[in-house]
Amino acid sequence: MTTAVCVCLVSDSGESSILWHVDDEVAVWPSTIDAAGAIGRADTVLVTFEMPPESIRAAIGAASDSGARVVVEPAPVLQDRDAARSLAWDRVDVVVCNEAEARALLNGSDSGLVAECLAGELGVPTVAVTLGASGCVVCADGRSRRYPAPEVVPVDTTGAGDAFAATFAAHLSAGVAVDDAVHAAQSAAAVAIQRPGGHAAMPSY
Repeated sequence: MTTAVCVCLVSDSGESSILWHVDDEVAVWPSTIDAAGAIGRADTVLVTFEMPPESIRAAIGAASDSGARVVVEPAPVLQDRDAARSLAWDRVDVVVCNEAEARALLNGSDSGLVAECLAGELGVPTVAVTLGASGCVVCADGRSRRYPAPEVVPVDTTGAGDAFAATFAAHLSAGVAVDDAVHAAQSAAAVAIQRPGGHAAMPSY
């Protein structure tokens, strides 16, 4: 049976890199999204780039049409940059990414203004850019703020971005203020990086 393959490589310092491949046979296609009823019942839909561009477009469109908050985590970076730039960003409410993922979407920017530039270029109301041990920068409704990272010793950073994105999206969906949602997301990521593994390291609260 064909399955997706994902190999996580972790350095002695806990930093991770990921090799992955999703065969066409098991990829998520627009027809898969059309056949799924969950999006129509969701308050918030978190869309990643782990599927073809046409499927990403379909997911964003379906979520927006249903009235859900649309959160995009542009990871892993699409090889086709133009395809990523041409997505319906005007239908996206929140973008959560790391600095490398943000730069892959930008036409070039000052490193200190990456969140603001991404929000401006894409027209997305809320953009959160995670910066590892340097914390994160969030641009929301035209206001930008940097948040320091919790001081922890990383064991394995695999999945830290996913923990942050999912927690941030869940708290926004619950009506929590952006500042509080960021703090909750940072706490979740801090828990994840102190444990080995990806899925197994995710906080369960």
